[in-house]
Amino acid sequence: MRCPACGTSHPSHYEQCVSCGKDFYEGGEAIEDEVVEDNRVDSASQSRLESGNRVNSRTNLDPRANLDSRTNLDSNRNNEAAFSRVQGHDEEAAFLRAEQERAEQSQSGRRKQHHDVRRNTGETAWEFDEPRRKRRSEGMKHMLKSGAPQAAGVVTALVILTVSAGATFYFLTKAPESDRLLVKGLKELENGQYAFAVSTLSKAAENNSIGQGAARVQLALARAYIGVDQVEKANEAIAKANQLGSGIAEDPSLASQLANYYRMHAQYDQAVGLLRPLALKNVPGKRAELADLAALWGDEEFRAGKLESALRLWEEVKDLKEGSRYTEADARLATIYQRLSEKYAAEKKDKEALNYLSKLNAIADNPRNYEMAADLYERTGQLELAIDQMRKATKLSTRDDAARKKLALLLTKRGKELLDKGEQETGYAYLQQARSMDPSNSVPSVTMKQVKIDFAQGMPRLSGQVWNPNQDPINSLGMKVEIVNLDGEVLWSKETRVVDEYVPPLGSKEGKAVDITGGVSVKADGKCEFKVYFDGKLYNSYPIGIKEKKIEKSDGGENSQSSQSSGAASTGGDTRSPEARPPEKTEEPRQPSEEKTLKDLE
Repeated sequence: MRCPACGTSHPSHYEQCVSCGKDFYEGGEAIEDEVVEDNRVDSASQSRLESGNRVNSRTNLDPRANLDSRTNLDSNRNNEAAFSRVQGHDEEAAFLRAEQERAEQSQSGRRKQHHDVRRNTGETAWEFDEPRRKRRSEGMKHMLKSGAPQAAGVVTALVILTVSAGATFYFLTKAPESDRLLVKGLKELENGQYAFAVSTLSKAAENNSIGQGAARVQLALARAYIGVDQVEKANEAIAKANQLGSGIAEDPSLASQLANYYRMHAQYDQAVGLLRPLALKNVPGKRAELADLAALWGDEEFRAGKLESALRLWEEVKDLKEGSRYTEADARLATIYQRLSEKYAAEKKDKEALNYLSKLNAIADNPRNYEMAADLYERTGQLELAIDQMRKATKLSTRDDAARKKLALLLTKRGKELLDKGEQETGYAYLQQARSMDPSNSVPSVTMKQVKIDFAQGMPRLSGQVWNPNQDPINSLGMKVEIVNLDGEVLWSKETRVVDEYVPPLGSKEGKAVDITGGVSVKADGKCEFKVYFDGKLYNSYPIGIKEKKIEKSDGGENSQSSQSSGAASTGGDTRSPEARPPEKTEEPRQPSEEKTLKDLE
């Protein structure tokens, strides 16, 4: 018996393989009978073999049948060979069958059984393997036995098509390299990674150097340069963006960032220059940002003593009407106006000082400012404007006697000025009003009118009338005229008796002509003046030339009439005409062209 598993031969009574341990017999007779029926072909082969053996035995007994026996011997040999092949005596065939059986068993899960025919019949038996049933797929073509090759091809094709379509879609919809780098650089800027942003955006600038996208790259690169304190390169990037058609106005956040950098480094002019164009375009938030920056710069300029620059900046804050410090504008401007007016007044720049005083008074009423303006108007010969300023001052300080006395003094000067012009009624009214403001101030007993100063043969000459404004006649009157320079030095003097015992008295509302020519030659440059005294008391002074008039005050220890005359000393009429000059218009100082404010740009 041969083992169906490993092909090892065993005696017929062995029930198990000594080599691999395979069982030769399984089950009982029922299984053996079923197998015997199925192996009818094998039994028929065995019967033919037995019949052949019997023929051989008869042939040996009968010598005459030798010829037939040889023939039968050949056939028996053939049958034995066939039977040996059927029984599996061919080791190679048995091994192949065993392999096939194991494969089929592993697929079907059915265990093959072996049967010994001799066990039931008691005769010489042969072992037969269980017949294998033919599968339906064995008759099919090789490509149809399994669908795996076709399915694998379909799946492979689908995968290839999918990958190809995805790759095509990716490359068709992929953003340009410069855009990708720009997005990456902007994210790095948001995260504060300025050094990485510089590297990324520099590559983006190399890949894209034309068009609107290139301008955006340059502006973003400028922000990155600011983050690493490379302002010069940032300015170069901004300049390139301007050349490409997109200035800093296209990126307000960049302007704010750069302005903040300049502010931290005290470069306020650069910061304001960046924000001002955006404020003109009404970019949201930039007007307030510009106002705050201008206020900060204005404070720095004020502390440094640069009042004009501080004034322009704070006026810009007031014009913008936005920002966190807008409410401080009036107070700051009032302080600056006060400082500037005092500065120009000390420098005898009366026009500029009056200009700033007028602005100061428009912001807040202050009697001190009005008094200062009155002094300046008085110094420039504009007595009407000086009186107007003093009236406002007295209204604000009703209990200030000094202001009232100062107003009375101005009224007296204006009255004498009008009398010098020949306006007797108006001038005398001013004198009476001065007395009402200050009871200690009395109406002068004698005045001059129609005063004229000119030159005769190169010598200065004073002409006019001595006039009596009172109701009582004047029986005695002495007159003294001096020519004095700015240092107070008397260059020439002359005394004369206008009314005495040899001359008829000067009646009420009457006048007497006088004509006095100086005895020293002087220039008509306003550096010398005539001083007129009545009865030893100064009445008035008249400059010789076109220089502004000056105020002369009388000495102390005078009586009421003389003190009134000395207190009324003022600038007289024009050097060449007795008529008063009209008030001069004040002009604001022009600002340098390089320091224009937002208001000027509009």
